[in-house]
Amino acid sequence: MTTIKSRAARTARVHFRRILILLGLMVAVIIGLNNLTFYLIRQPQNVGTAQMIYGWARLYKPMIYDSVDAKSVSFGFSWVRDIFDPVKVEDLTGETFFNFGISGATSFESYRLIQNMLNVHRPEQVFLDLESFYDAPMASRVEHQFDERILYINRDGSVNPTAKMHRLIKINTSGAALGFNFAFLETLYKQRAGVPIESLLPSYQRRDWRAEAKLIADMKTWMTVPSVPSDSDRGKGGNQVPQLNDLAAAVTLLCDAQVDIHLYEAPYICGGDGTVSRTGLALMQRLANTCKSNITYHSFRYPNAVTMEGMVREPAPSLFYRPDGHPRPSLGQMMLTRILSLQDEPGAPPLPKDFGADLMAMSDAEAQSWISNRAARCYGTWADGELDATIAEAKRLMPDWESRF
Repeated sequence: MTTIKSRAARTARVHFRRILILLGLMVAVIIGLNNLTFYLIRQPQNVGTAQMIYGWARLYKPMIYDSVDAKSVSFGFSWVRDIFDPVKVEDLTGETFFNFGISGATSFESYRLIQNMLNVHRPEQVFLDLESFYDAPMASRVEHQFDERILYINRDGSVNPTAKMHRLIKINTSGAALGFNFAFLETLYKQRAGVPIESLLPSYQRRDWRAEAKLIADMKTWMTVPSVPSDSDRGKGGNQVPQLNDLAAAVTLLCDAQVDIHLYEAPYICGGDGTVSRTGLALMQRLANTCKSNITYHSFRYPNAVTMEGMVREPAPSLFYRPDGHPRPSLGQMMLTRILSLQDEPGAPPLPKDFGADLMAMSDAEAQSWISNRAARCYGTWADGELDATIAEAKRLMPDWESRF
């Protein structure tokens, strides 16, 4: 009996050791895979694509940025992620670009990422999406995946001495790292197998205007039937005054670091009654008085030849918008062409005359008039001839856009 028990105990110990060895091998394989993938992600030919993969960006983007000497950087929520494909942007501008767009990013998260960025290396310029910087409620200043322990700078501006340790732990042990790595490797494999990158990245999906008859009808009504604005209609975000404290703090940091700032409102069919634009403009005008760098503020959020695509083009898959209304990377190329005055550069898309304007380059009276004019379009009031001219220009440029995008 003793011999039988002894053999059973030895067998149990052997099985236990084998299980431990197997678990150890599995952990080693996972750690090895994570580190190999992280190495591949940071390679110049892959890093742009990695920035466009959905999910887990709160973990990976701060760490990827360490390996990119970017001249330009964008910040904001998912609209920013979708609108700026670093590969396309670099082809257009000839300079390195990093996209810090994160799904659901709060204004405070973007502020913290800017703090961290300035400690790693300073770009020449940044692009900030105004609507991404509406102050979040204190209860949701950060989302659950946003781990400030991996940032080199604490909230108070002091150095975080444990950032590298926490990064190492996250890369090797977190489920987020494993999830992102599998998504990246799948994308890389399919890309190398010849699948066009536009077919792999969700940012390139297209809204199908053929299935949007009601929206098109609504747009035509908005553009042609005079109406009166209400507190929350027609403008993404409504007509209420946004709180922009995190934006002010971020711009102040960038000004002190002498980084040029390009604030913008992304292209959208309507921007409400102009309240948001006026609020953003007043803030930028105040901050510009003491800023050590240049500030521009471009608004594209109003009815124009681009944002009215659905009502001026035969119904077809959209050139400019995803199914959820997010902008596609084609809009990022057009915006940067306007903001950076790249119209004469090879490969730059043709722009309508009325597509975005730098409100900071105008006198305050001119800017207020411009805002009022564009806001009125959303409520059916156009200056003489503007609606017909806008539609005509859209139809003239559409064939070129269709061949590009």
